[in-house]
This record gives sequence, C-alpha cells and structure tokens, in this order.
Amino acid sequence: SDRRRRVARAAAAAGAGATAEPVPSEVLSAAPPSQQPSPQSPVGPPSRVAEALLRLRDLADQVEFAYAKHLLAVEEHASVRRKARRLRQLPVGLECYAQELRDMEEKMEEE
Repeated sequence: SDRRRRVARAAAAAGAGATAEPVPSEVLSAAPPSQQPSPQSPVGPPSRVAEALLRLRDLADQVEFAYAKHLLAVEEHASVRRKARRLRQLPVGLECYAQELRDMEEKMEEE
C-alpha cells in the first residue's frame, strides 16, 4: 500500500511535468527483483582446457584423500606393532602366576 502510494505520486508528478519529491530507485525498477534479467552462462559445452583442469583438480583431490588414508594406515600399523611387541613381552602360562605363587608360599610359611 505504501509502495502503491509512492508509485501513484511518482506517476502523477511525471504526468504533471513537475517533480514533487525524488522517486526512490526501487520504484523506478519495473520488474520485481526475482524477474530482473541475470547474466547468462555460455550455452555450449566446456572447452577441452576446462575439462582437463577439472580432471586435474579431481585427481589432485583423490591423491590428497589417498595420502590421508595412507597416513592413518601407517599410524594404525605402528600402534598395532607397539601392542604386539608388548604382548610378546608378557609372561605366558605358569610364568604369569609364578611371583604370586611364591608370595603366597612365603606368607603361608610365616604363619
């Protein structure tokens, strides 16, 4: 409604040949913002250079991703090697309980 009044005033002023007040720029645009023409992109297929650059960028992204996966795999492998080394150092069988068994025997002898 406010916009209609401004448009009516601007039209009346233009018809009368006198300008009562300056007309805002939003009133001067005939089409709403959603219907204003926009620059068009080229209609033809992309050039071979553009395709080659796109493939290059895609391959670079793939290499970067593969390298990140490689670094994670190397870190995981090192962790597994540390755990395996520690497991090999642990006693097996009766060796696990030998010290505990000796401590119990000494305790029973003292009583």
